[in-house]
Amino acid sequence: MIFPKVLALQRFAVKGLSDDSLQRVTLDVGSAFPADRAFALLDRATGKTFDPTKPAFNHKSNFACAFTECEKLSQVSTSFDEASNTLMANTTEFDLRNADERNQCAAYFGDLTGRDLELVTSSDGSFQFGNTQSGINYDGDSRTIHVVNAATVREFNRKTSRSIRPERFRPNIIIDGFEPFEEFKWVDDETPVTFGTCTLLPIKRTVRCAGINVDPESSDVFDVATELNDAFPEHGPYFGVYCKVVESGEISVGDKIECVNDKPAKVSPWLRTSIDFENDNVTVMLVDFLVLLSITFYVKIISITSSLDFLGWDAAPQLHSLPSTLANAAALTLAWTLANLRDNGWASNLEDTRLGRMGSIGRKGGGYATSIALATANLWVIATLFVAVFQHLGLDLDETGLALTVALLLPSMVVERLLLFYFGVR
Repeated sequence: MIFPKVLALQRFAVKGLSDDSLQRVTLDVGSAFPADRAFALLDRATGKTFDPTKPAFNHKSNFACAFTECEKLSQVSTSFDEASNTLMANTTEFDLRNADERNQCAAYFGDLTGRDLELVTSSDGSFQFGNTQSGINYDGDSRTIHVVNAATVREFNRKTSRSIRPERFRPNIIIDGFEPFEEFKWVDDETPVTFGTCTLLPIKRTVRCAGINVDPESSDVFDVATELNDAFPEHGPYFGVYCKVVESGEISVGDKIECVNDKPAKVSPWLRTSIDFENDNVTVMLVDFLVLLSITFYVKIISITSSLDFLGWDAAPQLHSLPSTLANAAALTLAWTLANLRDNGWASNLEDTRLGRMGSIGRKGGGYATSIALATANLWVIATLFVAVFQHLGLDLDETGLALTVALLLPSMVVERLLLFYFGVR
């Protein structure tokens, strides 16, 4: 049995270049690894600029990095000495405290890549040129720490008959002793994890791109993201997780790892309610859209025919009969159940079924429109059920009565949402 522990610690001083292996790091709340992605090679041809006094996120396509120049940059082995701020590139050394040598460094990599480059960094060196806005979305700070699970890498190799190393995914921390993809559950359940004496909160799954298609050590080249998506459609092209430091402390190679969450796992009563065009799985979003169509079909009929009835057009006089309303409510419940089954990962035991392959990637995909449409569908079904029951009892309740019923139900839905939020259910 492998006990959960830290296998390796890595720092990438210049975005897209080689890593420096570390034995221990001391982290403060909200920080990144010391000097991790503190420098970047900005491509002037993109027209983008960088203000060192007001650093801001720039997409990776604006830099010479692993994403844009994977094969060329992999030809250079680099190391960074934090004490002297010196970058060694093969046999050439650059003092990055010196403006002239920073320009020489940019020219060195410019000649290699055929780009007009500028080596940029923030005034205080604290800004991180990461690939994600997850940190900014979480607390307004770009700095994150990237964690990769060695067991997940082994599972990828087993499924694809590859032999890639965890280092290929360019993480800060490599861990072992967990189940494959267990780190994704940490994101879904918002589980803090203690590494040594430091606690991190996983906040986002890492979407993979062309930046890891080349292994600098073996020169092995293939499309990792595509193979990820093919081998694990339930997860999509995601591998590793981004974390924020939530309790300061020290992490050393060999430190034990403990999950410290004492809260019950959260279950979403709706379809997913956030959308990320950069990271989300388009296939799963399409599945959500098709499910949404089936759920809202009844709502559309109700809305249109009720409006026509209100105008005096006899559109559907039997629309609110008790049997048809109950049947539609049952159809809604079934669709909702299937959506939640896929969405909350309950399909993990059905890997060989169509539903299992449909995927479960936590709170990915969907959109606010999905949540609103589902709430509306729920509201209309309950309201029309009220009307159908009243009519079955001989009470004459027209579309005006239906509108009043909806108005009466709105406060109850608000209270329900507040209670769900209070008890941590999303």
